[in-house]
Amino acid sequence: LKPDLMDVRSNYALALLKHGRFQDGWREYQTRWQWNGFEKSVPRPFEQPRWHGENLDGKSILVWGEQGIGDELMFAGMFPDLIERAKSVSVECDRRLVPVFERSFPGIKAYARDNPPNPVLTDPAIDYQVPCGDLGAYLRPDLSAFPKHSGYIKPESNDAERLREKYRSLGNGAFVVGLSWKSGNQFVGEKRSAEIDLWEPILTCPGCFFVNLQYGKVKPFLDAFERETGIGIHCDDEVDPLTDMDIFLAQLAAVDLTISIDNSTVHAAGALGRPAWTLLAAAPDWRWLQNEETSYWYPSMRLIRQEKLGAWESVFETVGDDLKNLVRQRRSS
Repeated sequence: LKPDLMDVRSNYALALLKHGRFQDGWREYQTRWQWNGFEKSVPRPFEQPRWHGENLDGKSILVWGEQGIGDELMFAGMFPDLIERAKSVSVECDRRLVPVFERSFPGIKAYARDNPPNPVLTDPAIDYQVPCGDLGAYLRPDLSAFPKHSGYIKPESNDAERLREKYRSLGNGAFVVGLSWKSGNQFVGEKRSAEIDLWEPILTCPGCFFVNLQYGKVKPFLDAFERETGIGIHCDDEVDPLTDMDIFLAQLAAVDLTISIDNSTVHAAGALGRPAWTLLAAAPDWRWLQNEETSYWYPSMRLIRQEKLGAWESVFETVGDDLKNLVRQRRSS
């Protein structure tokens, strides 16, 4: 009735996407720059023609990142499609992702997002430009278009192996589990987060060595938690995802399993193709769809959902039991 009410358009877009109605959902999603509250990104000032799915034979295209680093990692799963179709692909992204993308996608050239943009990216000879969030409209029109993959992001292999050996040594050969429990999203972070006290069914699982994957300065908190409970979660001082994504990806590649609430950690683990159990609130983000137990974006990921908003207890009981069974199976194999 009132198509200029952008908050309604935003909710409609996300509802369509959440129900897997991608063709309609992506169309509405392209109005996101006009949504009230869409403050995580602003459109980039590129003047080349916007790509709307045209044939890319012999053409060059610039993809620019938007929203958070988790979104950039998720949408990067469509880069191989562009590399296959276009003559050349350039990507403007979070500075921490430049070495990651160039290592993972030999067919692209990555540039850090700066203001003003790198002059190379404003060259009018580039045939098309597109925000990464628009790629789905042309490359993922329905669920059948999501490819099965074993990971499209590559960690720095030497660091991954070194950290793997370190954690196995510290844990005396135990099953290495990485944990993250808090979201920094200013709008829905509180709903997604689960206080560490709730994690007891996981943290008391025998045969596990726990590694902190939570970004931010949490070591004092974890030290106090260990003094109070006797439960240790190893905090690796050399890893800080807020400043160095390369070493964080190596850490994710080093652990046997990542268990996390919905934050950038699960996107990184899923993009690596590493086993990850993602704990979701009852009303989760659109990208996890409605009732799926696995992710179309990340085949290596399992989704465990609240049955009722705010009710984490049953989630952690399920995950604790399943972790015990997984460790038991590992010991007997």
